[in-house]
Amino acid sequence: MIGASPHWELALALLLLALTPLGPLPLAMRAMLHPFFGTSARRYWPAAAAGTLGGLAAAILLTTWMGWLSPIIVMVLGLLLLLAIMDMRWRWLPLEWCALIGVATLAQAIANGAIGAALIAMVLPAATLAAIRAIFLWMRGIEVIGAGDLWLIAALSGQIGVQGGALMLGLAAVSGLASHLIYKAIRPDGPQRYGVAYGAHLCANFVLVGSLTAAI
Repeated sequence: MIGASPHWELALALLLLALTPLGPLPLAMRAMLHPFFGTSARRYWPAAAAGTLGGLAAAILLTTWMGWLSPIIVMVLGLLLLLAIMDMRWRWLPLEWCALIGVATLAQAIANGAIGAALIAMVLPAATLAAIRAIFLWMRGIEVIGAGDLWLIAALSGQIGVQGGALMLGLAAVSGLASHLIYKAIRPDGPQRYGVAYGAHLCANFVLVGSLTAAI
């Protein structure tokens, strides 16, 4: 692991703190509050966003002493939470924030001297699914997976390797299908939601696979 001076760690932490409120945080807070408060969530989400930002800021600052990779890990986990919320609510994964996770993945790979393996793990699953997506678009005019999902798959697979990425994709597909069937069983006459929030399941199963990989 590449070491870093305290000045570099502090600069990185401050940069992450500056970027967080400009990203999906306010939208994610608004998405969580909307089911409970409806349109009045516009009056409530700033306070919730501020509280969440404070917690994330504390987590980042508390981990800076562990090395410069620790704030990046905290940032990635925070972004995954926000992206999962946004995907469940709006079926939307902002490409720029998926790309930011990819940058963090490459930074970790460079620090660990494994940039080649990380690039292969990033490109292989994403390229395979992109080809399947293109075939379905051409033959049936159906977008079976969103562009944001592809970016997220590439970014996450680079951190857990090809095998871990394949396991993450499989588990996400199973959990996504299970959640859809459970929703239909509980609310057969409920509102029809557009597709499955596959990105949210990718985020959850990435954490699961990453934890299992670290424990082995």
